[in-house]
Amino acid sequence: MNNKLSTIKMTSIAYILAITIAITCSCTGTSPTYIHQHNDPGNPQSIPSVVCAFENEDAAIDISNVSNGYVSVRWKSTTEKKIKALIEGPDGIRIQHNVKKDDAVSVLPLVSGDGEYKIGVYKQIEDARYAGVLYVVLEDVVVAEAAFSHPNQYVNYDPYSLAVKKANELVSGKDPERAIEILYEYVIKNFDYDYVKMRQVEYDYLPNLDEIWEKRRGICFDLASLLAAMLRSQGIPTKLVFGYASAVKEYHAWVSVFELGTWKNLDPTAASEYRNARRRFNPEAVEYSPVVIH
Repeated sequence: MNNKLSTIKMTSIAYILAITIAITCSCTGTSPTYIHQHNDPGNPQSIPSVVCAFENEDAAIDISNVSNGYVSVRWKSTTEKKIKALIEGPDGIRIQHNVKKDDAVSVLPLVSGDGEYKIGVYKQIEDARYAGVLYVVLEDVVVAEAAFSHPNQYVNYDPYSLAVKKANELVSGKDPERAIEILYEYVIKNFDYDYVKMRQVEYDYLPNLDEIWEKRRGICFDLASLLAAMLRSQGIPTKLVFGYASAVKEYHAWVSVFELGTWKNLDPTAASEYRNARRRFNPEAVEYSPVVIH
């Protein structure tokens, strides 16, 4: 199959239809290849069954976990250039992701609900100019809130993660509302903001939750990802949200948790900072403006 696309700019990209499939067809009728057979169920980025993927010589898009709210992208060839994935959901919003290289797997969430998803992989030519490498359209995707209940590269945990083990210890047998309260309080009381790291973080940074756990500090991305992992590991749907908050000057990260039939904002970074200043933080008094959700 030929999936080469014209040169594009990531800031204004025009999609070209290359493949259209129905998820219910189990990848039949479009000649997918089968790649990777992993056997480590403890690794959320290691898929324990045969993977259904569309691929060419440069990239592969695995769709076998669409019903769990994510796809996996693998860059196969060697390059010093940046690799991006662009996912457009049924709401028409296009979300850009950095893709890992060196044959690593990037697990990317499908956050726009049920419907059609357009997924493209792009290689940098120079600066903000990218060329399309692989492109797939998925029709009739049914994900509901699955993307907010499983790991991905932004909320990357497994049953052996230190944060997950602690969450199991803290809230075993508790109802969801009490579990949310306990885990939120634990994070804001035991983790601090890392101002040194904030000045050094790279554009393609992704949290390593075990490292954050050991250091007991991190940037807002870290603390939000940590809390999201603890909540998701307990079966509580949780969004990792990036955007702006009236209580914070810079671009910010927080979580939105599904509680009693509605989504509720929790801001572990701001709450931790307020606590250290001996002030009470009320997220309901803050105006949040989401930009990207993972």
